[in-house]
Amino acid sequence: MKILNKKYFNKQGFTLVELIVAIAVFLSVVAMASGIFIRSFQTQRLVTDMMAVQSNSSLALEQIMRELRFGYNFEICGSLGCSPALAGGFGDSLKFTRIRGAAPVPVVYGWDGSPNFGIKRTEGTSPFSLLTASGVKVNKLSFYLFPRGDNFAPWRVSIFMNVGSRAGTSSGNTVNLETTVGARILPNEAL
Repeated sequence: MKILNKKYFNKQGFTLVELIVAIAVFLSVVAMASGIFIRSFQTQRLVTDMMAVQSNSSLALEQIMRELRFGYNFEICGSLGCSPALAGGFGDSLKFTRIRGAAPVPVVYGWDGSPNFGIKRTEGTSPFSLLTASGVKVNKLSFYLFPRGDNFAPWRVSIFMNVGSRAGTSSGNTVNLETTVGARILPNEAL
């Protein structure tokens, strides 16, 4: 039997088994890190979509509130018709009068269901226009008109919204928004 030279056995190196184990450990670490990386991108996309939804919905609410402050003769409308301002109550649309130039103009805000799922606005006899962006889905819009005791109490309206994104990744996430606004024109000052 021939004895092999010891210099070949003393060389530092890795065996095939050690290399396979090292590659397996490296691949599992890379798989976990890439999973975390992909999940963070999905979360970032979801947060960005919901921020856009909330921003657009807030702008629509601000426009409605700005117009309600200078309105009068408010009525809440629902499936059973409209109720006068003294009755109060909930509805899915709000009808009131505001001054445009020198003439009073009727304005209606409401929820436009399928297929638009947005907030619609009608002024006078013009066709309705949508206030919300195409990527925003308004699931529910309700108005509450507070009852008034006399002509010296201002009209007060609460607006309730449930909005979400139309994007497939964040379509299940929604935001509830609520605000209350008081009219600056008192009933005894209405034209």
